[in-house]
Amino acid sequence: MSAEDKPQTETIATLRIDLIDSDPPIWREIEVPVAMTLKQLHGIIQAAMDWEDAHLWEFHSRSRAHRQQPRRQADPSGLAPATHHTARLHL
Repeated sequence: MSAEDKPQTETIATLRIDLIDSDPPIWREIEVPVAMTLKQLHGIIQAAMDWEDAHLWEFHSRSRAHRQQPRRQADPSGLAPATHHTARLHL
Protein backbone atom coordinates (compact mmCIF):
# COMPACT_ATOMS: atom_id res chain seq x y z
CA MET A 1 0.00 0.00 0.00
CA SER A 2 1.48 3.33 -1.00
CA ALA A 3 1.36 6.43 1.21
CA GLU A 4 -1.30 7.88 -1.10
CA ASP A 5 -3.54 4.83 -0.58
CA LYS A 6 -3.42 4.94 3.23
CA PRO A 7 -6.71 5.76 4.90
CA GLN A 8 -6.89 9.02 6.83
CA THR A 9 -6.86 7.18 10.17
CA GLU A 10 -3.25 6.13 9.51
CA THR A 11 -2.01 9.62 8.63
CA ILE A 12 0.24 11.03 11.36
CA ALA A 13 0.85 14.72 12.09
CA THR A 14 3.92 15.99 13.91
CA LEU A 15 3.03 18.88 16.21
CA ARG A 16 5.36 21.17 18.11
CA ILE A 17 3.92 22.66 21.29
CA ASP A 18 5.69 25.79 22.58
CA LEU A 19 4.91 27.64 25.79
CA ILE A 20 4.87 31.33 25.00
CA ASP A 21 7.27 33.58 26.93
CA SER A 22 8.98 30.76 28.84
CA ASP A 23 12.63 31.18 29.79
CA PRO A 24 14.23 28.80 29.15
CA PRO A 25 12.09 27.72 26.19
CA ILE A 26 9.70 24.87 27.00
CA TRP A 27 8.40 22.77 24.14
CA ARG A 28 7.38 19.26 23.16
CA GLU A 29 7.11 17.54 19.81
CA ILE A 30 4.41 14.90 19.49
CA GLU A 31 3.10 12.67 16.72
CA VAL A 32 -0.64 12.10 16.58
CA PRO A 33 -3.10 10.58 14.13
CA VAL A 34 -4.95 13.25 12.18
CA ALA A 35 -8.19 11.37 12.79
CA MET A 36 -8.11 12.12 16.53
CA THR A 37 -10.53 14.64 17.99
CA LEU A 38 -9.56 17.94 19.60
CA LYS A 39 -10.67 16.52 22.95
CA GLN A 40 -8.30 13.56 22.47
CA LEU A 41 -5.50 15.93 21.41
CA HIS A 42 -6.06 17.89 24.60
CA GLY A 43 -5.45 14.71 26.62
CA ILE A 44 -2.24 13.98 24.70
CA ILE A 45 -0.96 17.52 25.31
CA GLN A 46 -1.78 17.23 29.02
CA ALA A 47 0.25 14.01 29.24
CA ALA A 48 3.17 15.35 27.14
CA MET A 49 3.49 18.46 29.30
CA ASP A 50 2.88 16.54 32.57
CA TRP A 51 -0.09 18.79 33.34
CA GLU A 52 -3.12 17.92 35.46
CA ASP A 53 -6.02 19.36 33.41
CA ALA A 54 -6.54 22.20 35.89
CA HIS A 55 -7.16 25.09 33.47
CA LEU A 56 -9.44 26.00 30.62
CA TRP A 57 -8.21 24.99 27.20
CA GLU A 58 -8.91 26.32 23.75
CA PHE A 59 -7.95 25.51 20.16
CA HIS A 60 -8.34 28.04 17.36
CA SER A 61 -9.12 27.31 13.75
CA ARG A 62 -9.50 29.85 10.98
CA SER A 63 -13.06 30.73 11.87
CA ARG A 64 -13.81 29.42 15.37
CA ALA A 65 -12.55 28.84 18.86
CA HIS A 66 -13.05 25.40 20.36
CA ARG A 67 -12.89 25.09 24.15
CA GLN A 68 -13.68 22.80 27.03
CA GLN A 69 -14.02 23.40 30.77
CA PRO A 70 -11.49 21.47 32.87
CA ARG A 71 -12.82 18.59 34.95
CA ARG A 72 -11.68 19.88 38.34
CA GLN A 73 -12.96 23.43 38.58
CA ALA A 74 -15.86 25.64 37.66
CA ASP A 75 -15.33 28.11 34.85
CA PRO A 76 -15.03 31.57 36.45
CA SER A 77 -15.17 33.30 33.06
CA GLY A 78 -18.73 32.18 32.39
CA LEU A 79 -17.82 30.44 29.13
CA ALA A 80 -19.90 27.49 28.05
CA PRO A 81 -18.46 24.12 29.18
CA ALA A 82 -18.00 22.97 25.59
CA THR A 83 -18.06 24.85 22.32
CA HIS A 84 -18.42 23.35 18.84
CA HIS A 85 -18.43 19.73 20.07
CA THR A 86 -14.72 19.18 20.73
CA ALA A 87 -15.30 15.46 21.18
CA ARG A 88 -16.34 15.22 17.51
CA LEU A 89 -13.96 17.71 15.82
CA HIS A 90 -10.87 16.20 14.20
CA LEU A 91 -7.48 17.69 13.38
